[in-house]
Amino acid sequence: MSLEINPERMRQLANEVRTNAEGMAAIVPIAGEQRDNARDPKRGMDNSELATKLQEVLDAFDKVVNYEVKLVGDFCTDTEFVADVQEELDRQIAEALANQAAGVEGQAPAGGCSGRAVRDDPIHGRRVIAKQDRLVDRLLQRRSG
Repeated sequence: MSLEINPERMRQLANEVRTNAEGMAAIVPIAGEQRDNARDPKRGMDNSELATKLQEVLDAFDKVVNYEVKLVGDFCTDTEFVADVQEELDRQIAEALANQAAGVEGQAPAGGCSGRAVRDDPIHGRRVIAKQDRLVDRLLQRRSG
């Protein structure tokens, strides 16, 4: 089974989703001025249980929206991270293939090569997976450190 990963398209997705998250974040606080004025003794409903509940519900909505914006932002960050991992993996595979071709033919291929075909190759597949695992481990250590 082959998995085609397009890092450029992944970054586009992350940017589009992040733009939508920024739009969601723009609505917070929900009805902020009206909410605050609802319990103001001069402008609103002083000692009103309805105004109190309304303010509490809108505060809760703000928390939900902020939580969702954080989740979407984390998704975008993770998507960009996976795109970086994939690009680095492709670069290393292409470099390994170029080195292998240089050793076999005496020179590297002119236009470079993509590592995508190698992942489907049963002979090289195990080495590619092991290399990918090491690369992901290194990038995760950099990210957390």
